[in-house]
Amino acid sequence: MNFPLLPENGRESRKINFRLPVLWISLTVAFSLILIAIAAPKVSAQNSADQNSARYTSMIQNVFDFIQKHYVEEVDPQKLYEGAMNGMFNALGDPYSTFLAEKDM
Repeated sequence: MNFPLLPENGRESRKINFRLPVLWISLTVAFSLILIAIAAPKVSAQNSADQNSARYTSMIQNVFDFIQKHYVEEVDPQKLYEGAMNGMFNALGDPYSTFLAEKDM
């Protein structure tokens, strides 16, 4: 599209070519939409994983708090923490992965 400008100081009117900027804007929008279409499923899956992680973290915290408040004897928080870490590493079933307690380091 060509749009004429008003003449400046008696000069002939000029025409501005808007084809190149429109082309760049169109390509930028198209490229952005493609990137969004590609990234959207990954973001959705990541949000689901984050929600599961938050749920399990909350569950562990709730159990920890319950034991601290309601167990018959007083329990050392470090002992509970290290036991939970050992349990998680053992659940991996990998003989080469292990949790090192503070005293072992």
